[in-house]
Amino acid sequence: MPLAHDAKNTKEQSWNELTFDYYPDKEACDADFLYEDDGETTAYRQGEFRIGEYEAKYDRKENAYVIRFAASEGSFAGKRACTMRKAAVRVHSCGGKIERAEMNGEELVVEQIGRDAEAFPFAAEGGAADGDVFTVRVCMDLSQSHEIKFYLA
Repeated sequence: MPLAHDAKNTKEQSWNELTFDYYPDKEACDADFLYEDDGETTAYRQGEFRIGEYEAKYDRKENAYVIRFAASEGSFAGKRACTMRKAAVRVHSCGGKIERAEMNGEELVVEQIGRDAEAFPFAAEGGAADGDVFTVRVCMDLSQSHEIKFYLA
């Protein structure tokens, strides 16, 4: 689930930085997409928008949760039309522990944030009331596909 950081309104929002929250389940998978346009005009009616598909599943063979971000399709103009995106990808442990993570085969730094009973649901940062949160911070070229694996301990 993509989350934006707090802002007074969407015009003040920085869309080149998002958080993706993942609530894993070894028996389930999910797929969705992020739709983007300039947010100001009706140019989307002429096809000026971008779709970024993503999916998440558990890979039993690797004992890892896998999140794939497909290369974005489409384009639009304006200040929201970033080509690179900083992303925090957060796995909610719900009782499990992440041993390590990688993106496209490259090792990532994993930050573990302890359970916080006072945490606000669906916050883009910080802890969570349901358990520990394991976070990686990445920079993604939106014209490329990216695969992030969270290996279980």
